[in-house]
Amino acid sequence: MKNPIGMAGLLTFFRDTLLTERTTNMVSAVHRRDTRIKLVSLLLIIICAVILENIIFLGVLFIILISLVLLSRIPLKLYIVRASFIPLFTVLIALPLPFIVPGNILTIIPTFGFNYLTVSFEGLYRTIVFVSRVWISVGAAVLLVSTSKFSDIAMALRKMGAPEILTTLLLITYRYIFLFADEALSMVQARNMRNFGKEVFIKRIKVVGQMIGTLFLRAFERGEQVYYAMLSRGYVGKLESHTKLKIGKTDVVFLCLIFTIILSLILMDLMAFNFTTLNHSYLTYIIIDLVVEKVYIFTDFTRTFWGLLVV
Repeated sequence: MKNPIGMAGLLTFFRDTLLTERTTNMVSAVHRRDTRIKLVSLLLIIICAVILENIIFLGVLFIILISLVLLSRIPLKLYIVRASFIPLFTVLIALPLPFIVPGNILTIIPTFGFNYLTVSFEGLYRTIVFVSRVWISVGAAVLLVSTSKFSDIAMALRKMGAPEILTTLLLITYRYIFLFADEALSMVQARNMRNFGKEVFIKRIKVVGQMIGTLFLRAFERGEQVYYAMLSRGYVGKLESHTKLKIGKTDVVFLCLIFTIILSLILMDLMAFNFTTLNHSYLTYIIIDLVVEKVYIFTDFTRTFWGLLVV
């Protein structure tokens, strides 16, 4: 059965888009920085994103992150696709907040029947802040794995005191997750070539379950084979790496610059007025009111059109 938006399409997207090794061999000012410096710098960005409460300073942090992406010469479209994969689920989680968080009511959206939905400023503000935090955090992690080889990241974690077993498991998992994605894609394509016509949904679920079980057995067998192969080549519980990490003067300047910017943002955020407890920004109110007004007009049109259909 030919289904381009099915499992085969998702696996192809995972393999071609989320595989970050294509951009780690590029040459840029960010790529040349020591992996430990990049790890600490991007960790500071993540901590800053979690601490900040003001949406303006989160916007400044977002601009800094995008500036680092442009400096690394990674295609911006590819980066946004990679960084937006997980935050899409965050939007679904945070979607009810504008309707359930009490506060200053921005608008009332009528629904079908006698019920209505109220949109509060505090709820909408919390939603924007929450999604922005998640996006910036995921974007920082994506920038790290897009500019550093995963073996270098594992070695940097090991140099910084991470347990040996943890870095080894991370490295092996990362190396073989794409191998099994290709294996699963081959299984799906083979099934599609042998299947014609439409399938009952229950039967399709059963086939998917069987494929997952088969893939699990193959993964288990492959893991045993790889382990014995490693033992035959002298593996004693430690993966050796030939990459040499060296922190230079430029790396120190880069880290100091990031630290200074992050510290400044946190201090300004602590001294700034909180939009959700004090007087709100008139510009913010105007922008949100325009958006809500468009939503209200669309909802009213939909309700009227539905009423005409019912009549």
